[in-house]
Amino acid sequence: MKIIEAHTGILSNLEVLDLLRKRGADQGFAGAVSTVTQSELKVYDYLIHTPAATQSRESLAKLSKEPLAARLLRPERLQVANLRPASAVEVHLIVEDIQNRFTDEEVEELVSRVNQVLPAPAPSSAAPEAQGAAAAALDIDPDDHDAQLMDWTTQPTL
Repeated sequence: MKIIEAHTGILSNLEVLDLLRKRGADQGFAGAVSTVTQSELKVYDYLIHTPAATQSRESLAKLSKEPLAARLLRPERLQVANLRPASAVEVHLIVEDIQNRFTDEEVEELVSRVNQVLPAPAPSSAAPEAQGAAAAALDIDPDDHDAQLMDWTTQPTL
C-alpha cells in the first residue's frame, strides 16, 4: 500500500472495511495472494464483527443529516458511526461536555435516531466460543458460574 498524501482525513470503520474488501481481504489469502497482508486480514476479521459490517455509505450519510448528529463534532460523529451507541450511557462516553450541549431528552432522541438509521450489527456467534476457549485455558468449567466469580475480599492488597 502506497501513501499518496498523509493526514488528509480520518476514515470510518466502514470505509476501512470497504477498502479491505476491494483489496480482496474477504477472500483471505486464497483469493488475494499478494495484495493483502496478514495484518490487513486481522483488521478485516475484527471489522466484520463490528457495526461497520452491516452499515452502508447511505446510512452514514443519512445519519450525518440528522439535526442532532449535525451538532456533534466531527470526531464524535465518527465515533457514533463506528460504535453505534445503543444507550445514553454510551453516548455520554463519546460526546465531550455533553451536559452543556445536549439535554437528556436530546441524548435519548439521538440514541433512537442512531438505532433507526444505522442497521443493527449481526449477532456474533464467536463470543461464546471465545469464552469457552478462555475458560479452557484457565481450566474452568464454563457452565460453573460460581467458579468464575472472584472473591475480592480474599485477594491480597498491594
